[in-house]
Amino acid sequence: MALTAGQKRREATRQRLRDAAWATLRERGLDGTTVRAVAEAAGCAIGAVYLYYPDKTALLEDLVLAALGDLGREVSARSHLPPLTAVTAGMRAVFGTGRPAADLLLVLLRSSGAGDTEFGRWVAGRLLTALAPLAKLNSDVTP
Repeated sequence: MALTAGQKRREATRQRLRDAAWATLRERGLDGTTVRAVAEAAGCAIGAVYLYYPDKTALLEDLVLAALGDLGREVSARSHLPPLTAVTAGMRAVFGTGRPAADLLLVLLRSSGAGDTEFGRWVAGRLLTALAPLAKLNSDVTP
């Protein structure tokens, strides 16, 4: 089903906010990433962010979900590579290289309450699925 023009604009704005949130996280860390800072980075009014996300937590949850979906796709696209190479390249593609990818992922997981809430458990499950190729490394190693 094709998106309407309004749906396309809405999704483009949501993606612009995600991109601004990523940039803000990389520059300022979790504590410095506020709704106001994201709005400034996106070049929009703070009220525009609240049209899409009720608070910072909802924005971070959206980032986690989008990142894990992207990570799964990136790792799958590299399934022809050795597992560690596929996961490392996938993480670089999703999280970039300006700040270690694992650090940024851990910040997002911490903010999601991974393991402590239903959402956190779901996120942890998605992460394990995305990183499943690493399990092959363990099975290839003999004690």
